[in-house]
Order: sequence, then C-alpha cells, then structure tokens
Amino acid sequence: METSQIAEYFYNGMWRLDLGLGNPNKTAALLVQCALLSIALIKFGKWGKWLSMICFLGSVICIFHTFSRGGICALLVGLTIFGAFTYHKFSWKEWRFKFIIIISLFAYCIVLGAQKRYVHGFFSEDRSITNRLSIWRKVPEMIADSPWGWGVGEAGNAFMKWYQPTESSEQYRTLVNSHFTWLVEISWIGRFAYILLWILAIGVCLPFGSSRINPIPLAVIVSFAVSSFFSSVAESFVLWIIPCICLGRMILFRIKNKFPLNKFFILGTSSTCFFLIIFISILNSDSYVKKEKN
Repeated sequence: METSQIAEYFYNGMWRLDLGLGNPNKTAALLVQCALLSIALIKFGKWGKWLSMICFLGSVICIFHTFSRGGICALLVGLTIFGAFTYHKFSWKEWRFKFIIIISLFAYCIVLGAQKRYVHGFFSEDRSITNRLSIWRKVPEMIADSPWGWGVGEAGNAFMKWYQPTESSEQYRTLVNSHFTWLVEISWIGRFAYILLWILAIGVCLPFGSSRINPIPLAVIVSFAVSSFFSSVAESFVLWIIPCICLGRMILFRIKNKFPLNKFFILGTSSTCFFLIIFISILNSDSYVKKEKN
C-alpha cells in the first residue's frame, strides 16, 4: 500500500528486493521489462540464446524476491503476448526446453515461499487487496464528482477527505493505481488524451498485418500498463525508459517500412474506453443516484 511502514518491505521476515527504487512494486515492474527485453537477445545466435536465458532467469528470480503480485501478473501477461505471436516460430524441442525452464522457476518460487503471497488473496482475506478494492470502487464517483479533476497530487487527499469509510484510518498519497490516480486528478480532456495515448502506444507496437513486427515492444508496454494498474509505479521516471525506447523503435520501424496504423483499432478502442468511463461515472454520480432513489 501507500503507507510508509517499513514492514511493508518485508514478507514473512524476508526482505523484499527494491534495488534502491524505494518500493518493491516499482522494482518488479522494472525487472519485468528487463526480463521481456532480454528475450530479444535470442536473435543473436547461439551465444545470444544463452545470454538471453541467463538474463531472463536472473530477472524472474529477482521478481520473485520482490514478492510483488502486480509484477507477477505483468510478467505473465507479457509472456502470454509474446507466446501468442511467436508460438509457431519455435520447434517442439525449443518449447520443451522452455517448459523445463518454467518448471524450474516454478520450483524456485515454491522453495522461496513466494507462491503463498501470490495466492493469499484468493483463499483468505488480504488487507492489501481489500484496501485497494475499497479505493478503486470509489474511482468512478470521484471522476464524476470532479469534471475538471481533483488536481495533480491530490487524489489520495480527496479520497481520504470525502470517500474513505469513517472506520478506516489508512493514509494514502495516491489511489494505489497509477491509471486511476491520474484519471481522477485530471480533467475530462486530459482523461480522453491519457486513454488515447495508451491506445496509440499499443496500436503502434501491435504486430498487425506483418509477422516482421517484433511482439516484444508490445509485451513491454502492456506489462508496464498492467504493473501500473496494481500500484502507483508509473510515477517513477526510470520505469518509462524501456517502454519509450521500445515505442520509439516501433515508430521508426513503421515509418521506414511504411506500415500504417490500424485506425479502426485506435479510434474504436479509445472511443469505447472513453465512453465506458463516462457511462460508469454517470451511474455513480450523486445526481443520478438521487434521481433513481426518488
């Protein structure tokens, strides 16, 4: 969570890796990007494959040591995207080797005890999860109540002052979600621009219409978006470096090879997301609720 308790950086007496970023979730988000980016080394021949495997294994093991659930979710999403676009390019022998690596990592996760944290919220109550859900449920209402935004850096204060249950005393700086925090803090114009920029970034990296487009940039950007959903990690400048490099590379690649964007995907997805936010916000606005009650 967003509190500053030192205990938050330990799990069952084990230190959660933070690499100097001050937050294990931010560290996990960065390591996920490194793990996915390391896969690109495969194309550099035999030594590239071995180096790729070493870097990937090292990154994933470090992710386990952060005990970050958001990091694991982001990694799984990124690997799923990569696998979905490249599964046909690998032989059965190569997939068998990858399966052995996955089993080994799974075994290491169990030995470390990290799996207990990953599945804890599914089988028993977890304050970290329940507190997040209690905050996120108020996001549509917060958006509807402030068309011009609550102000940069004011999302946590607004929630605590107007929306936090009286029996709760937790202190929040953000809404423990980068996307929700910024959507609450900025105006409707900014909200539309924010959604559109993410859709554009995904559209630029989407391997659409050509198998020559490498799916790793897409996996990196989507994994960053996922990790930013589970915690306020996107506020760290360092986490934007790899995604921006990947995005810049894909922009140059499309320009050089004259691969146009899929306009239907860009406009359709961004419009759908934007109107969905408006619809949910209207349903949660005070005026609508009072009208329904009357």
